[in-house]
Amino acid sequence: MTAAEHFAWAKGRALEYVDLDDPVNAMASLVSDPRKHEGTRAILHDDLLGLFAGEVRLGGVEGARRFIEGLAGPAVTR
Repeated sequence: MTAAEHFAWAKGRALEYVDLDDPVNAMASLVSDPRKHEGTRAILHDDLLGLFAGEVRLGGVEGARRFIEGLAGPAVTR
């Protein structure tokens, strides 16, 4: 699986939690899953994680959705 595919999978999995009205597990999933692939480990650095936590705290489920959907993944290489 490429880094781009893995990141798309990780975002999709986090959004499944959002759809279940569970922003806390969406955040946990998005923090954990990208770290499982060499090409996506560095995408969510500490600054972004802080922003994500703020979006979840202030915006709840919709804040989590905005953050997750707005994330850019790794560049696609051929």
